[in-house]
Amino acid sequence: MNSNVDAYLSKAKSWQEEAAALRLILMECGLTETFKWRAPC
Repeated sequence: MNSNVDAYLSKAKSWQEEAAALRLILMECGLTETFKWRAPC
C-alpha cells in the first residue's frame, strides 16, 4: 500500500470509510496503487 494514499484518506472529510473499503477490494484484485495528480489512482 502507498503511504501517500494513506495520508490522502486520513485527511478526507467525507466518504473516508467507504474509500478505505473500496481500496481493500481493489488491492485484493491485484491492482497497483499509485498517487498521481494529487489523488490516488
